[in-house]
Amino acid sequence: MIFHSGRLAGACTALLLVLMAAPTYSVQRQPSHAEFPQSSLAPLVDSTSPSVVAVTSIKRPPNGHLTVDPAAGFPDAPLPQDLNVIGSGVIVDANLGLIVTSHHVVEDAEAVTVAVSDGRRLDAAVIAASEGDDLAILRIAPGGLSALALGNADGPQVGDHVFAVGHPLGRGQSTTFGMISALHRSCPGIENADLIVTDALIERGNSGGPLINGRGELVGINVARSRRPDAPGLGFAVPVAAVRAVLARARLSG
Repeated sequence: MIFHSGRLAGACTALLLVLMAAPTYSVQRQPSHAEFPQSSLAPLVDSTSPSVVAVTSIKRPPNGHLTVDPAAGFPDAPLPQDLNVIGSGVIVDANLGLIVTSHHVVEDAEAVTVAVSDGRRLDAAVIAASEGDDLAILRIAPGGLSALALGNADGPQVGDHVFAVGHPLGRGQSTTFGMISALHRSCPGIENADLIVTDALIERGNSGGPLINGRGELVGINVARSRRPDAPGLGFAVPVAAVRAVLARARLSG
């Protein structure tokens, strides 16, 4: 086939005009999994961790020992002398200086102190308790405190992401991440049979610290960990409904 140069030039010009007038479409390449941005809990932890405190109570065990249920997970076996029991707590009312912690951390304590996030160590008084829920309410001097919001009682679901903040092993504040593994469960040594089970790592010293959801709300208080070989690493938390109940009694008590 033979083309004349004039006709070829005219055809190319016409084709160019058609292409310039046609709408343009952009094709976006789907990113691979490795290119998706990695999520971070850092902003959420940063906003909630000032509400978490370290709780230290001084106990003198009767007859050189305390009765401990080894299957309960917490408390750990005591020493046969004056005890400095280290646990965690969370500020739930900044105006009144109210803190939720585990009852066994402060039970029969001769003195209780609280270390807040700015480094202050404050004397604390136990003003309400629920032994069946392993919960206690402490009061410290208000001022410069940050409280954690309480979540809805019917909010947690199996599969929800949660994180635990506390002072494990007396080595400062740390955060662990996991999910809710089960609801409405029981644990030896705790009467409440409506506990939350989580795989967020709970260690000695975490007891009394908060279990927090993805909205930065309190959903439970960590009170025990599993020591069973068939269920290692599971933690138990008292749900926020029990926290609300004991907190209401504390406020009524003045």
